[in-house]
Amino acid sequence: MACSNYYCNWENDFIFIIYNILKSCQAELVEAGLFPRRCFFSNIGRLRQAQADTIKATTMKDFKKYYIVPAQPEEVYLALTLPHTIKLWTGEDAEMNTEPGSEFSLWEGSIVGKNIAFEKDKKIVQQWYFDGQEEASIVTIKLHPHKQGTSAELLHTNIPDEVYKDFAEGWDESYFGQLIDFYS
Repeated sequence: MACSNYYCNWENDFIFIIYNILKSCQAELVEAGLFPRRCFFSNIGRLRQAQADTIKATTMKDFKKYYIVPAQPEEVYLALTLPHTIKLWTGEDAEMNTEPGSEFSLWEGSIVGKNIAFEKDKKIVQQWYFDGQEEASIVTIKLHPHKQGTSAELLHTNIPDEVYKDFAEGWDESYFGQLIDFYS
């Protein structure tokens, strides 16, 4: 049974190991007449390159949206950065502080990453971790004063295509949805 997830490549790794073993003794096998000179090695090399290209070509998407939160930017900033205020609107314990380079964890470890930068009452920049993802997934939240409270500008980059819809819904319903409900 083949894995549908590109992170699960045991079959590809097995082929690559066999390829490397045979490649190391290719000259002896060809000299003994036990193996044709090119067919297997050229095909397996093309197969491995095609698999690598497929993995590299996995679509990454960015999500950008504005949310109106009925609270002042200072209040929203505190709600997003202090563990006890995060717990008030999420109902979950949180690990968070505003020290750049510190790790964070939200929703019982469902969201984990590293805090990159903070601008008090204005901006939060974080790197969110996805298993096996080489490119950084960066979340930037900018808080702007708005006549109804705060306009929260969200940009989440490099979301793997296969989880994009779930993340978009999560931002709308769980993250900003709950925050907006908390202040309403």
